[in-house]
Amino acid sequence: NNSDISYTCTPPGIREKANAATLELLPKKSKAVYKKAFKEFMDWKKSNDVSSFSEDVIISYFSELSTKIKPSTLWSHYSMLKATLNIKKGIDIRKYTKIVPYLKHRSVGYQPKKSKTLSKEEIDKFISEAPDEKFLMTKVALIFCVAGAMRRDELSQLKIGDISDLVSTLLIKIEHTKTMKPRSFTITGDV
Repeated sequence: NNSDISYTCTPPGIREKANAATLELLPKKSKAVYKKAFKEFMDWKKSNDVSSFSEDVIISYFSELSTKIKPSTLWSHYSMLKATLNIKKGIDIRKYTKIVPYLKHRSVGYQPKKSKTLSKEEIDKFISEAPDEKFLMTKVALIFCVAGAMRRDELSQLKIGDISDLVSTLLIKIEHTKTMKPRSFTITGDV
């Protein structure tokens, strides 16, 4: 096998650097969750005395997991396991033809909870009627998130220096974004 030959011909130091570099392929913010999902799978394999990574093993794992978690969570576990098995073990479970149909079958009839969202009218009413003494910071956060399409993480990392008062306009600069591209937006009106 070519991968066995390249493994034995690769010096240990280079192999360690390559392993560290491939671990960087996991999403930074959720790396711990991915590692936890991988560890749970490996622990399950060990407790069931399984050494293989075959399709039947993976389906058996998801079958057991499906008794404990919702179908939507099952899909996220599949995604995390797919990434970690590929990175850590070089196994591409996307090639397994029965897993995705199995997950789809488990999702039949599942009704996810609908997130509650505020209408434009409800937002306007909250901003104009809620007392500033109690809700000023909530109002500011709401305006920033709606006007600037800010994510929760972006809002929590915002600093005073990122906000410029331009008399009748506020300029908000978002340096740390999910896409790694800084962006800015303005809020005009009574500021």
